[in-house]
Amino acid sequence: MSDEGLLTADNPSPAGEGTEDVFASVSKEIRFSADGNDKLARFQGKGISDIATSFLELERMDSGKIKMPNEESSSEEKSAFYQKLGTPLNTDGYTNPTLKEGQTFDEAFLGEMKSTALESNVSAPAFEKLVEKYMFIQEQAEEAKVAAQNAEAETTTQALQGDWKADFDKNLEISRRGMREVLPEAIREPFIELMKEKNLDNNEIFIRGFKAIGDKMLDDTFVKGTQVKKEEGDYTPKYPKSPEMYKGGDDEESIKGRAWHTARGYSY
Repeated sequence: MSDEGLLTADNPSPAGEGTEDVFASVSKEIRFSADGNDKLARFQGKGISDIATSFLELERMDSGKIKMPNEESSSEEKSAFYQKLGTPLNTDGYTNPTLKEGQTFDEAFLGEMKSTALESNVSAPAFEKLVEKYMFIQEQAEEAKVAAQNAEAETTTQALQGDWKADFDKNLEISRRGMREVLPEAIREPFIELMKEKNLDNNEIFIRGFKAIGDKMLDDTFVKGTQVKKEEGDYTPKYPKSPEMYKGGDDEESIKGRAWHTARGYSY
């Protein structure tokens, strides 16, 4: 009787003639791949000890793998999974950003970020990168803000110098005096700080507005007779009680005003 045709997937004998097939009892569905390859061929000819060693090594490798949690996983299993990926046990595991000189960050805001990161299973390295990016964006925004404020100050200066010319310094001092005098002392400093924060101290409309107030206050002083009494034939400046008005300027009035106040003890 011919043996031709007996060596098939339905009746495999891969070990060859005279060799015991230790996996003969394994079903073909488990043993062979779809294209007919024997998945257990590499173990043929090995003893039970070798096979057992290989199995235990595979089991050890499998135990170290990170298993993706699913809907049926417990909270402990999910927590263990994300901890292997770098998520800390609590918010203390997230480090604070390293700040450059002059930089600050909102402690309360950072605390909220840490809590949200922990709830979202964000790893500690990923959180550090996110905070670094946030600080970089904040730094760029602050630089842009300062640049815009400087640009506004330059535009305002050019506009006022073009209008006031030699009286620029004098009119600017009148504007400052108008602001100081019109504000009650109780709110003066907070108001000035608010103006600086909003860059209103470089705003042309605000400067001109307080200049108008300062002019009105100086006019009122003149009408009320608080100026030094002008003697016959003597020069008296327009602002005899405000020597600072004549600190700058090369016009005749400024020069004469400085000389007049200097003669009366004021030092420029």
